[in-house]
Amino acid sequence: MYAASGGELDPKRLKEQVMDAAILNIFDLSCLLALIHNKK
Repeated sequence: MYAASGGELDPKRLKEQVMDAAILNIFDLSCLLALIHNKK
């Protein structure tokens, strides 16, 4: 469907999005670990 609209997936942009998502996930995990650690 995306190809029909003329929108090709840009590998460079996709890589940036994946990196951003990974950074956010790591940030969330570190926050969770900090909360768990502080509760003990």
